[in-house]
Amino acid sequence: MERLWLVLVVAVVVLFVALQAGAATIRGRHRDASASEGAAMTELVRAGDLIGRPVVTIDGGDDIAEVKDVVYDSEARQLVGFTLNKRGWFRGNIPESLPAESVEAIGDTAVMIRDQGALTARKGTSTELARAASSRNVLGNRVITEHGVDLGEVSGLVLMLGDQFDVIGYELKEESGTCQGR
Repeated sequence: MERLWLVLVVAVVVLFVALQAGAATIRGRHRDASASEGAAMTELVRAGDLIGRPVVTIDGGDDIAEVKDVVYDSEARQLVGFTLNKRGWFRGNIPESLPAESVEAIGDTAVMIRDQGALTARKGTSTELARAASSRNVLGNRVITEHGVDLGEVSGLVLMLGDQFDVIGYELKEESGTCQGR
């Protein structure tokens, strides 16, 4: 029994160290990459793929929430933050939200934050994050060129992971299927 506990403790410590190293790598490579190191890798992710991902603290490895919705500023073309749900049996809205500037890293399986203090009460958030979803939703908007050609409707956003989580493109859905566009 003691050996099982020892193995479990070692596994938790290794996971914690790996999460910290991974978060530093994901955030640091965009900021610290120099010409001598070669071109920095760019990670792209669909904003819709973030919905449902757990929000995990780096300091304790606690799974404190999950992403409910992605809040996007269409004028600045940046991720503003996330609205959140509780996890587990008592799922549902929580009164806090997660501003983008409080996100340490976005990985393949989780959104990482330093600690639970990164969450902010919705009353204390920026007006962009607190605005109603209907007033900022770009999904379903028709995209028409300056020459009047209908390209389809916006079905998703494509984010470039880095210091500001820029939206670099839109995923368009046309009648024959889905196409990628800017």
